[in-house]
Amino acid sequence: GWIHAVLTSQDCMAFGGNFLHNLNIGMQLRCYEMEKRLKTPDLFKFPFFEAICWFVAKNLLETLKGKSILASDERRHASHYFHGWPRLLSMAAQPPFP
Repeated sequence: GWIHAVLTSQDCMAFGGNFLHNLNIGMQLRCYEMEKRLKTPDLFKFPFFEAICWFVAKNLLETLKGKSILASDERRHASHYFHGWPRLLSMAAQPPFP
């Protein structure tokens, strides 16, 4: 499933939820593909996942071309991007909305 975390270092009201990150794009895409294959109800899926993939692909391209605001820092640590890049490209090759 999707990573879920809430950090409360002090007494507080915590807003939790699912989140995506760029450290393991390939695994997140495998989870998504498994949800599709198993016909997981929308209620339990990450909302707007396919549309988010388009934004991730655009940001990744801008980072690799050096046009992102954080490009220099991200490019130095971007080897993890390349593990998920082929899967992300195949996802982005499809229209974002049916």
